[in-house]
Amino acid sequence: MELHELRNKFIQSLEIKKRSPHTIRAYGNDLDQLVEYLGSEEPVDQLDEFAIHRFFQHLETCGYKHNTKTRKRKAVLSMLAYGQRKGWIPRDITVELTAGKYETSNKDNVLTEDEIVAFFAYMERQISDHTSYHKALGIRNRLIVELFLKTGCRIAEIASIEKDKITPTSLTVVGKGEKERTIPLFAKTARWIDRYWTEALPYFHASEYLFPSGSSGRHLSSRQIRDIITKAGYAALGRHVHPHLLRHSFATNLLAKDPSMTNLKRVSRILGHVNPYFTLDTYIAASDDRDRDEMAVYLDY
Repeated sequence: MELHELRNKFIQSLEIKKRSPHTIRAYGNDLDQLVEYLGSEEPVDQLDEFAIHRFFQHLETCGYKHNTKTRKRKAVLSMLAYGQRKGWIPRDITVELTAGKYETSNKDNVLTEDEIVAFFAYMERQISDHTSYHKALGIRNRLIVELFLKTGCRIAEIASIEKDKITPTSLTVVGKGEKERTIPLFAKTARWIDRYWTEALPYFHASEYLFPSGSSGRHLSSRQIRDIITKAGYAALGRHVHPHLLRHSFATNLLAKDPSMTNLKRVSRILGHVNPYFTLDTYIAASDDRDRDEMAVYLDY
């Protein structure tokens, strides 16, 4: 069972118990946040307290009031307990989570430009230090980081990119609610895709997906991608780096570069947000060269 399926079954159980519509709506939104953070395809039988603890730490950086953070943690813990009772989660991971404090520094919630440059440099050394298949892995991993930091995509969106949804100037992904979103590609990102396509992809099994996994024709899982990012983060920066941190760094650095981009509608189009803080009016069109070219200047690393 995947995380989004557990979320849906838990919410259905609340509806059967006739919990208040307000509680069901609030818990649903809280758990959507967890699903986005960890990835909708995260296998629930592989969840551990460390992943949930990182999510709780993330909540501390979002500016929520104490009561809101308490409710969000309660929603997560209740869902985990439900999954454990049903036998979908093999052990009770809530025990280690119920008493902890989850304070963290805001500076840990974003990569600085210097850290991003160092991160990219490390990934590129993994290419130059190897040949053949291991070089192909290095190019693939470098592209994955590129896509996080230059498109702001969610982990599940990057994992499931289909090859026929890529053009020289745009990328179409399937986001939350199975909605497609078209994102402009910077020239540097397009060049990394071209390099991956010619130098690395031939080493992997044939698949409709950009990042295939094994011989099954499936794509890399969210957990596989998270492991790639986490391992590289410790090696390159000596700190914990996770996919949502890269997505957050994309948005934060984009806004910091040009105050005029605090127009949240523009940012929401890039990120695919549909919540009250990032109102989504329209998706970025592939032909929107102005957005693509301006943002390429802001994120020139």
